[in-house]
Amino acid sequence: MVDERAIIGGRGRRARNGPQQNSSALRSMRDLFASPEFFPVGIDHHRRLVTFVRMTRETYADSVFLGSSTTRYVGNPITLRLDDVVFACRRSSRPTAKAHYILNTAYCCSTLLSNYFELLPNCLVLREPRPLAQVAAMMDEEDPRWELFLDVCMKLLLRTYEPGQAVVIKPYEPSNRLAKTLLERDPNATATYLITPLRSFLLSVLKSEERCEWVRGRVASAARDASRYGVLSGISADALTTPQAAAYVWLLNYSLFRALKRNDRAGRVVLANGDALVEAPESTLRAVLSGSGLQVDERQFQAMISAQSIQKYSKDSDRPFDAASRHDQLNEINRCWGEEADEGMEWVESLGFSPQDLQLSR
Repeated sequence: MVDERAIIGGRGRRARNGPQQNSSALRSMRDLFASPEFFPVGIDHHRRLVTFVRMTRETYADSVFLGSSTTRYVGNPITLRLDDVVFACRRSSRPTAKAHYILNTAYCCSTLLSNYFELLPNCLVLREPRPLAQVAAMMDEEDPRWELFLDVCMKLLLRTYEPGQAVVIKPYEPSNRLAKTLLERDPNATATYLITPLRSFLLSVLKSEERCEWVRGRVASAARDASRYGVLSGISADALTTPQAAAYVWLLNYSLFRALKRNDRAGRVVLANGDALVEAPESTLRAVLSGSGLQVDERQFQAMISAQSIQKYSKDSDRPFDAASRHDQLNEINRCWGEEADEGMEWVESLGFSPQDLQLSR
């Protein structure tokens, strides 16, 4: 049995053979799995430590991403031994919360979609939880412990404040490689795969050097996933230009979606168009909610559609965001980087993908 006094110390106390703790709020390991009050912002599987921060409903809503500098939490972080968290996880009951995943390509209005879900009173929204990305990285590195840590991660992520509350998780894009396992392990889980048409994605990446650097770095790990998907398996990712690399990442995600859909006999995975989410939010949201399995009445739905908070840019509330402003922005980006986007489009078409695929029209 775990000696909880040796693991959880008050302010100024030190766990036996472990790091100093600085929260008197966490009294036992069982508290970790009782509610979302303590969120795991990082798993260090080399040092075998887990860092938690204390959260409230408000700090979850105020955190653009969970596990980065944008995480809003109360008090000071606390660090626990990973082995003790694993042991406590095995003793805890199986999560009963409904899970819905917003799988995404990045730069596709996925934060906007998560904001819509956050307007529902029965949803706890988790944006880009870092532990899920860390487990995905372990899978990519072929670390055999990734499945064990995924079990721990999901028990921690699927805690709710109230019975019947659903957890909506928007993973960081590389975490999409976990989608098949997540859906197989939880037959009640559902997923929206949010993707913009290829040209919109290319323009969204090319407009920013930071995004271009991200996609150039992402291509290496994307290549390992892409080796399972037909024509992508024969492409040397090292030789790709930036527009081609962005197109390659988009194609990987589109291929991941199609693979999930081929095995989706229960209709648990729905494709959603990020452009349509902005331009036609009512019809797009109705389709997403229908596929999510969440119960939303018409009053709640109309409140979602009309919420003033949705008319602001997800990561900068001082900037307005609607179909007209996004259309103007894309037109301006197209004037600057349209030729580079054309290069990416032509390269993908040379691989045999149809215009219908690239526009998500079939």
